[in-house]
Amino acid sequence: MWHHYLDNIDGFVFVIDSTDHQRLGIAKAELISIYQYDSMKNVPLVVIVNKQDSPDALSADVIAEKLDLKRLTSSLHYITPCCALSGDGLTDAFSMLAKLIRKQTKKNRLVVM
Repeated sequence: MWHHYLDNIDGFVFVIDSTDHQRLGIAKAELISIYQYDSMKNVPLVVIVNKQDSPDALSADVIAEKLDLKRLTSSLHYITPCCALSGDGLTDAFSMLAKLIRKQTKKNRLVVM
């Protein structure tokens, strides 16, 4: 059903529960599924690694490795730790998303000219 939601988007935010170690494979499969669509080819990705306040949370670096972000997307991506309860990391995530979207938009304009 993803294809119904992926047309004409400028950026994509994916939230990961950093304490749910067993479902990282499912998360990776979903990201692969999403980024297989041509409409997602150049869409920047921000991965928010939630629940960083938990003692059993995986770090953003470990999750980036497990998701294989460097190979997953041909577009720009950014991963950041977050705690939704306190809001830590959310401003950073969405500020970076805006920067990535501007960068991608500028890149696309330069190619068109």
